[in-house]
Parts: sequence; structure tokens; C-alpha cells
Amino acid sequence: MRFSSFLLSISFLTSTVLAQDSLKVVTNSNDSLLRAALLGEVSKQHNANNELLNKQLTDFDKKLQLIDKKIENENNSQRKVEALVERVQILEKKEVANVDNLISVYEHNYKAAVVNLVFMERELKPLVLFDASRDFFSGLGDACNPTNYRGYNEWFNKFKAHIEQNKSKVRTFALIDQAMKLSGSVGKDFVPLAGPLANQFLNGIGDFIVSLGKRNKALIAESEQMFKLSAILSQFVHERDLIENEWESINKKLDELQKLHTECLKENFIILGIGEQDFRKNFANEMDANRRFDYIRNMTQKIKERIKSEKDKNPDKWKTLFYQQMQTVKSLKIRFGELTFRIKENITKYQGLIQKYAQSELPEMKENMNKLATKLERLNSSFDATFNPQAYIKAADRMYIED
Repeated sequence: MRFSSFLLSISFLTSTVLAQDSLKVVTNSNDSLLRAALLGEVSKQHNANNELLNKQLTDFDKKLQLIDKKIENENNSQRKVEALVERVQILEKKEVANVDNLISVYEHNYKAAVVNLVFMERELKPLVLFDASRDFFSGLGDACNPTNYRGYNEWFNKFKAHIEQNKSKVRTFALIDQAMKLSGSVGKDFVPLAGPLANQFLNGIGDFIVSLGKRNKALIAESEQMFKLSAILSQFVHERDLIENEWESINKKLDELQKLHTECLKENFIILGIGEQDFRKNFANEMDANRRFDYIRNMTQKIKERIKSEKDKNPDKWKTLFYQQMQTVKSLKIRFGELTFRIKENITKYQGLIQKYAQSELPEMKENMNKLATKLERLNSSFDATFNPQAYIKAADRMYIED
């Protein structure tokens, strides 16, 4: 099943811890609260700085207005020169305040980027939806397998014996016989309901029914019922595979996102002088929420000095380093939102499939679809409790403030 490879990659997508019998989300909500608290602190610090700097700038403007009037009305050349010197000094202080304001904006935005980046590490980390998805997709596989339906195995043994006796006479039977031998245990694995053998298998059942004539009405009725079951399941498998083809593309995008996130994380470790092992020990693998909070808070406190040092070292291009990282994190967050939206959309497609075949005239098919509907609802609930695709995208658009 194509979804099996998806399960390996989706295991990167959440901070969910599983009990043996059920899925329990125990850290994702905590991480959301921690991230919100950290971003709240960052915003509060910036607002306080911004209020102070704006007050300073307003005071400077008022002083400049007074000095300009003084210069305009001053006749004494000495005092006019002194006023001009004072004006230059205030302009210099105002320029420093404007630069400080710009640094404050970059400090806020880069802190927001780093906080979102490191928490994405936990969103992209352990066992996502695995227990719930295993339950659903195992049930889906069982529902596709005719050997799990009442009476099928007993009838199939009769059909298999007929194929064995007539495979030298009928080409269809020869192909089916060859496939059965290649597949091993028919009762467990051989379900030729998709691919090139599907039509041949159904035609083989039709030929079997015709060959019975009218001498065995019970077997004819049984075979017609199994033909109907096989035909319905063949179409069901075909429609299921159309949905599952999308997992291959999703799987590829997940791998790409994981690699890009890892690269971005390492780049920011270098910028902030943080060791990867230290980060993994104190945040990624730390179970205590308070310790994770303190670790990231200490990390963000390094950012102000790092921005100042970069400005001193590269006065003309200091913003470039941080701007590039901010844009990368924003892009990652948007892509994460878009990808989780695609996952949700593809999971939802199974609802239509199940609803369609729940109307089947076969009672056992209806029963299996109702069971699948319950398992799918559990999978959907697990997903919705863990992810909010639209919130990821909206948050990415509002991560930064204007300078």
C-alpha cells in the first residue's frame, strides 16, 4: 500500500505520544501554549522598547522645533552657533534612536522566526497519527480483501480446483493459475482485484459460472454472488488507489520540508553559536515544558547582542543575514500549512469513498464500510486535534512587524 511509505514520513509531523491502545496528544497543546507565551514576551519587549524610542523621538522633534525657532530669532552670532551645535547633537541622537528602533524591529522579527523555527522541530518530530492511521488503513486493507468475506474462501477453493483442471484449455485460467503460484498463499495474499489481472480474474469467474451449466444451481448462485462481490471490490480498490496515488507526492514534499527545516535550523545554530547536541538535549528531547520554555527564552536573549555585533561587523549589510533567515522560516511555515492541508484533504477523500460503498447491496460490504467510517472519524479527530493548516498559513503572514 502506498500509504505505508507515507506513514514513515508522517512520523515527522507532530509532537504526539502514543499509548499502546490509543492516540494521546500530550505535548502538542503544551507546545502551542509555550510558543504563544514566548512570542507574547517577544512582542511585549518590543512594544516597551518601541514606546520608549517613540517618546525619545517625539522629544527630539520638539527640541528641534524649539531650537529652530531660537536660531531664527537669535541675533547674537555666538548663541546662534551654540544653538546650531545643539541642533546637530540632537539630530545625531535622533539618528541613534532611529537605528535603535530599526534594530528593535529586526530583533522582534528574528526572535519570532527563531521561536517558530525551533517549535517546528517538535511539530516535525515524532509519531504522528500512527496508531489511528494504522487502525484505519489496516481496516481499509481488510475491507478490500475478498478472502475476509463470509463464504469466499470455501467458494474460492472450488474455483481454484476448476482452474487447475481446465488451465490447459482456457488461457484466462492459465494466467490466473500462474499468478496464484507466484503469489503463494491465495487465502492470505492473492487478491487480483486491481491491475492487469483484475478483468481476467472476473472473466475467469464468468467462464466458471458458464461451465457449470444448470447442473449445480447452488454453486451457480454462490459463484454469482462471489462474482458480484469481486466486481464491487475491484471497483472499490481502483477508487481507493486513485486516492492513495496522492500520498506519493505528499511523501516527497514531506521529505523536502524535513530537509529544508534541518538546513535552516543548522544555519541558525551557527548564527547564534548554539550546539546542535545542546539543543536536542535541552529542547527537542526535553519532556519538561518549563525547561523547554527557559531554554528558548535564553536562546532569544542572545539575539539582541548578535544583531548588534553583526551591525558593527557589517554596517552596510547587517540586515541581510537576518532577513534571509526570517524569509526562509516564513516560507517553511507556509509550506507546512499547505502540506498539512493537502494531507487533511486527502484523508477527507476516503469519506466520500466509504459513503458511496456504504450504499452497496451487499450487507457485509455495508457493515465493513460502517466500521471504516468509525475508524476514519477517529483518524480525522486525531488529525484535527494536532494540526490546523489554515492557522499555520495565517500565522506565517503575521509573524513579522513592519519597520
